[in-house]
Amino acid sequence: MEAEKFLNSYHSAKLEEERLRLVRCALKDENITAPDEEMAEKQKLKESAMMSVIDAIELMPDGARKTVLTYRYINNMKLHEIADKMYYSEVHVSRLLKKAVKDFARIQK
Repeated sequence: MEAEKFLNSYHSAKLEEERLRLVRCALKDENITAPDEEMAEKQKLKESAMMSVIDAIELMPDGARKTVLTYRYINNMKLHEIADKMYYSEVHVSRLLKKAVKDFARIQK
């Protein structure tokens, strides 16, 4: 699903940044120069992806669906965490998330 891939782009960039941070730490332990330029470029990509996702989510008309997308794709929360925070059942959050992703895909077209 293209919408979900877009929503996950921020999370993917965040994971890549973490991987580079770990490499950087390992290189420092070995007194080797870390890839600072690559790290800065990845940070820029992550910030750009995050702003794109946030801007797109803001276009959602429904507040609950907007909230569930933000919790899931920006805050990287699990379904049970979202359910606790929103005072919904996990099943309801799952349904809400599916509808939100479909709405998001429709808005992105």
